[in-house]
Amino acid sequence: MKDRHLSEHSTIYNYTLLKKIPYSTYYKTLYAGILALGVISLVTAYGLAAFITIVIAYVLVQVLHALLLRQLLAIAHSNQRNVWKFKLNFPSVGYLPEGFIPSSLYKRLHLHLSIVGTAVIGLAYVWVQPLYFYSLLMMHAWVLLPRLFHLWQFHKLKKSGLIKCNPLDTSFYIT
Repeated sequence: MKDRHLSEHSTIYNYTLLKKIPYSTYYKTLYAGILALGVISLVTAYGLAAFITIVIAYVLVQVLHALLLRQLLAIAHSNQRNVWKFKLNFPSVGYLPEGFIPSSLYKRLHLHLSIVGTAVIGLAYVWVQPLYFYSLLMMHAWVLLPRLFHLWQFHKLKKSGLIKCNPLDTSFYIT
């Protein structure tokens, strides 16, 4: 048997999982149902043109979120800037951290993202038709909903922890 030993330059990380929020079928169905209710309400109010508007709004909101998060990370002088990637982990789709991120940074970024994103969309109110405005606002809220839900679930835990967004769950660890 091969003798295994650690190099003198090895770093050992010891994380303890405190809470895991799995993306269960119920969770995904509920999240998709919220989108369906929003789509039905817009289609009822504005007709079939709402479908195209919602798709355009989804793309614009994802771009807005990516740009805002990049800027917020730059302002925070965070070394986490290069760790964020666009992920397709339903229900948490969008610009998310690739690895572990401090919970305080995750919370601060997403609370700023929700406020600044709403303000930017609110500024568009003057120049865009109501259908586009409501579509942008709905998609902004819908994309942020799982992340804000995770923050709400994790707020009772220790403040100095790490959050990891996996394809099947979001987890909170302490060091």
